[in-house]
Amino acid sequence: MTDKTINSGPDAQNGFALQRNTAIFLLLENYVSKFQNKKYFVCLEHHEDFLFCFLNENDKVSLIEAYQSKKKSPDIWRLNNELYEILTKLLKTGKALIDDEIPKSSEYNHILYFSSNQTIDLKHDPNSKNTIKSKKITNCFSFDKS
Repeated sequence: MTDKTINSGPDAQNGFALQRNTAIFLLLENYVSKFQNKKYFVCLEHHEDFLFCFLNENDKVSLIEAYQSKKKSPDIWRLNNELYEILTKLLKTGKALIDDEIPKSSEYNHILYFSSNQTIDLKHDPNSKNTIKSKKITNCFSFDKS
Protein backbone atom coordinates (compact mmCIF):
# COMPACT_ATOMS: atom_id res chain seq x y z
CA MET A 1 0.00 0.00 0.00
CA THR A 2 1.56 3.29 -1.04
CA ASP A 3 -1.03 5.70 0.38
CA LYS A 4 -0.23 5.74 4.11
CA THR A 5 -3.17 8.02 4.88
CA ILE A 6 -5.47 5.05 4.32
CA ASN A 7 -3.82 2.84 6.96
CA SER A 8 -1.17 4.49 9.10
CA GLY A 9 -1.64 1.93 11.88
CA PRO A 10 1.64 0.03 11.49
CA ASP A 11 3.68 3.24 11.27
CA ALA A 12 1.77 4.85 14.13
CA GLN A 13 2.33 1.76 16.29
CA ASN A 14 6.09 2.06 15.74
CA GLY A 15 5.92 5.71 16.84
CA PHE A 16 3.94 4.82 19.97
CA ALA A 17 6.47 2.09 20.78
CA LEU A 18 9.32 4.60 20.48
CA GLN A 19 7.52 7.03 22.81
CA ARG A 20 6.73 4.35 25.37
CA ASN A 21 10.20 2.81 25.26
CA THR A 22 11.93 6.19 25.51
CA ALA A 23 9.85 7.06 28.59
CA ILE A 24 10.67 3.71 30.20
CA PHE A 25 14.36 4.06 29.33
CA LEU A 26 14.57 7.56 30.85
CA LEU A 27 12.72 6.44 33.97
CA LEU A 28 14.96 3.41 34.53
CA GLU A 29 18.21 5.10 33.48
CA ASN A 30 17.70 8.00 35.92
CA TYR A 31 15.64 6.31 38.61
CA VAL A 32 18.04 6.64 41.55
CA SER A 33 19.23 10.17 40.80
CA LYS A 34 15.98 11.66 39.62
CA PHE A 35 12.91 9.64 40.60
CA GLN A 36 13.66 7.64 43.73
CA ASN A 37 12.01 9.14 46.83
CA LYS A 38 10.25 11.80 44.73
CA LYS A 39 6.55 12.34 44.13
CA TYR A 40 5.94 12.12 40.41
CA PHE A 41 3.68 10.74 37.75
CA VAL A 42 4.14 9.94 34.07
CA CYS A 43 1.67 10.92 31.36
CA LEU A 44 1.74 9.32 27.93
CA GLU A 45 0.04 11.21 25.08
CA HIS A 46 -1.02 14.20 27.17
CA HIS A 47 0.39 17.63 26.27
CA GLU A 48 3.25 15.90 24.49
CA ASP A 49 4.19 12.36 23.62
CA PHE A 50 5.05 11.86 27.27
CA LEU A 51 5.89 13.91 30.30
CA PHE A 52 7.25 13.47 33.79
CA CYS A 53 5.50 15.60 36.38
CA PHE A 54 7.20 16.15 39.75
CA LEU A 55 5.25 17.30 42.80
CA ASN A 56 6.47 19.19 45.84
CA GLU A 57 5.70 18.38 49.48
CA ASN A 58 2.32 20.16 49.11
CA ASP A 59 1.39 18.03 46.08
CA LYS A 60 1.70 20.99 43.74
CA VAL A 61 3.54 20.65 40.46
CA SER A 62 7.10 21.90 40.76
CA LEU A 63 8.60 20.58 37.51
CA ILE A 64 7.35 19.08 34.26
CA GLU A 65 9.65 17.53 31.72
CA ALA A 66 7.78 17.29 28.42
CA TYR A 67 9.13 15.12 25.61
CA GLN A 68 8.32 15.14 21.94
CA SER A 69 9.67 11.81 20.69
CA LYS A 70 9.63 11.19 16.96
CA LYS A 71 10.81 8.33 14.81
CA LYS A 72 12.45 9.06 11.50
CA SER A 73 13.54 6.42 9.12
CA PRO A 74 15.74 6.20 7.13
CA ASP A 75 16.48 9.93 6.80
CA ILE A 76 18.12 12.24 9.36
CA TRP A 77 16.62 15.32 10.98
CA ARG A 78 17.70 18.57 9.36
CA LEU A 79 16.82 22.23 9.74
CA ASN A 80 13.72 22.23 7.56
CA ASN A 81 9.94 22.65 7.75
CA GLU A 82 9.40 19.19 9.23
CA LEU A 83 11.69 19.85 12.20
CA TYR A 84 10.46 23.44 12.61
CA GLU A 85 6.87 22.21 12.85
CA ILE A 86 7.81 19.76 15.61
CA LEU A 87 9.78 22.39 17.53
CA THR A 88 6.92 24.87 17.16
CA LYS A 89 4.53 22.27 18.58
CA LEU A 90 6.91 21.69 21.48
CA LEU A 91 7.05 25.42 22.24
CA LYS A 92 3.26 25.61 22.11
CA THR A 93 3.25 22.78 24.63
CA GLY A 94 5.31 24.97 26.94
CA LYS A 95 2.69 27.69 26.67
CA ALA A 96 -0.10 25.15 27.27
CA LEU A 97 1.70 23.86 30.37
CA ILE A 98 1.90 27.38 31.76
CA ASP A 99 -1.81 27.92 31.04
CA ASP A 100 -2.87 24.52 32.41
CA GLU A 101 -4.97 24.85 35.56
CA ILE A 102 -3.17 22.08 37.49
CA PRO A 103 -2.01 23.49 40.85
CA LYS A 104 1.60 24.64 40.49
CA SER A 105 4.13 25.70 43.09
CA SER A 106 5.54 29.21 43.05
CA GLU A 107 8.83 27.66 41.86
CA TYR A 108 7.14 25.87 38.94
CA ASN A 109 9.33 25.21 35.93
CA HIS A 110 9.15 23.04 32.84
CA ILE A 111 11.73 21.69 30.43
CA LEU A 112 10.93 20.77 26.84
CA TYR A 113 12.82 17.94 25.12
CA PHE A 114 12.96 16.54 21.62
CA SER A 115 14.11 12.94 21.24
CA SER A 116 14.44 10.73 18.21
CA ASN A 117 15.67 7.39 16.97
CA GLN A 118 17.78 9.11 14.32
CA THR A 119 20.68 11.51 13.86
CA ILE A 120 19.96 15.24 14.15
CA ASP A 121 22.02 17.50 11.88
CA LEU A 122 21.70 21.16 12.88
CA LYS A 123 24.04 22.68 10.31
CA HIS A 124 22.56 25.70 8.59
CA ASP A 125 23.39 26.05 4.91
CA PRO A 126 21.89 29.31 3.64
CA ASN A 127 22.46 28.17 0.04
CA SER A 128 20.52 24.93 0.44
CA LYS A 129 17.12 24.65 -1.25
CA ASN A 130 15.78 22.65 1.72
CA THR A 131 16.29 25.30 4.40
CA ILE A 132 14.00 28.13 5.34
CA LYS A 133 15.20 31.71 5.05
CA SER A 134 16.14 33.41 8.32
CA LYS A 135 13.04 35.60 8.26
CA LYS A 136 10.75 32.57 8.34
CA ILE A 137 12.78 30.84 11.09
CA THR A 138 12.28 33.86 13.36
CA ASN A 139 8.53 33.91 12.75
CA CYS A 140 8.19 30.16 13.12
CA PHE A 141 8.22 30.30 16.92
CA SER A 142 5.85 33.17 17.63
CA PHE A 143 2.77 32.65 19.80
CA ASP A 144 -0.67 34.12 19.80
CA LYS A 145 -1.07 35.59 23.29
CA SER A 146 -4.86 35.45 23.18
